[in-house]
Amino acid sequence: MPFISSVRGSFGSNGKNGFTGIPIIVYNGVSYNLNAQSLTFSTAGEYTISVLNSSPIKLRARVFGAGGGGGQRGGWTQGYPGGSGGYATGILTMYNGAHKIIVGEGGSGNTFRTVVGGGHSAQPKSDVSDNRYSACGGGFSGIFSGSGAVHDGTGGAGNTTYRTSGVQARSLIIAGGGGGGGSMTGSYPSMDGGHGGGSEGTGGLSRGNADNLSRGTQTSAGALRPNEWGQVYQATLMHAGSGGDQGYGGGGGGGYFAGSNGDSGSGATMAGGGGGSGFIHPTLISSGQLIAGSGQNSPGGVSQTGYISGSGRGGDPSGNTNNSWQGGAGGSGIVILSAS
Repeated sequence: MPFISSVRGSFGSNGKNGFTGIPIIVYNGVSYNLNAQSLTFSTAGEYTISVLNSSPIKLRARVFGAGGGGGQRGGWTQGYPGGSGGYATGILTMYNGAHKIIVGEGGSGNTFRTVVGGGHSAQPKSDVSDNRYSACGGGFSGIFSGSGAVHDGTGGAGNTTYRTSGVQARSLIIAGGGGGGGSMTGSYPSMDGGHGGGSEGTGGLSRGNADNLSRGTQTSAGALRPNEWGQVYQATLMHAGSGGDQGYGGGGGGGYFAGSNGDSGSGATMAGGGGGSGFIHPTLISSGQLIAGSGQNSPGGVSQTGYISGSGRGGDPSGNTNNSWQGGAGGSGIVILSAS
């Protein structure tokens, strides 16, 4: 359910900036005039909102992507944190009809599924006992035109809607999710998850170096990354990549283009997953801004109005040595609608 808060100010009948359509959003059968209150969606999931008036409305959208989960040590030396989510904002023109809001789900452990917002688990099969170490990537948050489902809830190795160009084409504004944290053995440096975008996600760390091929950009999903042991599930459009059966790298974060799994090739590398990219519609968004996450505790937009502490934060690593993931989940995303 959304959180409703009042906003101060004096507004005329044509809205704060004189637009023809008063910014009224209908959610769950209730009408909300954004000239008098704001709506904050902060629980991971998919929501349907509607514009009923015939004139287009303009509103301010503030969108925060989810953080990736933190990896655990397992039988290795150390686990590493997940990447933080990105931020997107702008003045959105909305027309009569239904729209979808996605609030990204923070990456958790080896969930064997696609979380809300397209972040993927480190490996997709529940019958494989190995690789419970690296974590799941976080989901994107965003607003989409139309009434069709964006997250279809199929779970497992795929959520088919994120793999279709039709869903991507409905994107209005998106903040990318962070990649899942990895693990390491020996004296290798950091295997942190990459951060969500921003115009681009950041690459997950592999031995302390950013693997830029794992990030989502404005034109492509993260590239297929090496896996020493099994089949890699490549990032496709908004759906993040997974390490495959016994592939040890962290899962990618969801985005306009999603991040890929972390490199788990030769040398016992268990890198962090790449972050997904953000997006701003070129004609329906004005005064747009994209800010990438920059650290586990520094998601994009952390200083912006309406940010909720802990949202979009990368998950903490864990020192557990058993074969059951116990790292920290990433913070979920936020979508805020208010007067423009």
